[in-house]
Amino acid sequence: MEVTCVGVNEKGESLEEGKTPWSILKAEMVQVGEPHTNDGKPDGIFHMADGAARALSENRARWPVAMIAQREGGSLDLFQIVHFNLTHRVALKKDGKSAERHFFF
Repeated sequence: MEVTCVGVNEKGESLEEGKTPWSILKAEMVQVGEPHTNDGKPDGIFHMADGAARALSENRARWPVAMIAQREGGSLDLFQIVHFNLTHRVALKKDGKSAERHFFF
């Protein structure tokens, strides 16, 4: 799942009138090979050692909700990863304005 969040200005204030900073503007299901790269292509780096989603460009973040695996015979299996409702929180960088990591729990 990919979420797009409300951005903030240089003072850390919401760019969307009536919305809180970093609240979710849009959530959509996307199919990517690597949820922690902007283009969704694998880059060979293990990104989830801290259990958080990387901040992507345009105030986006992704979290895997399912995994597709191919069996030896060629058929596909779908494994559900998320079994409960998710809550989203943002960890800000030291500047207090831009996202460093996104937590889904």
